[in-house]
Amino acid sequence: MIKAHAIYHAQQSVPDAIARLVPGDGVLDRLALRYYREAMDRVGVPVPIKINVPERGAT
Repeated sequence: MIKAHAIYHAQQSVPDAIARLVPGDGVLDRLALRYYREAMDRVGVPVPIKINVPERGAT
């Protein structure tokens, strides 16, 4: 749900940039993680420093 909302927000904010993304490069995952961390910070929920996100080109 959070990832879907983050992607929707990005599509509305910067549609040209989102359209140029390469599937599987991890950009949307990192965007969703950033959005999640910001949302949790606003409500005072601690988030682990390191959350595994696939590196670019990793399968």
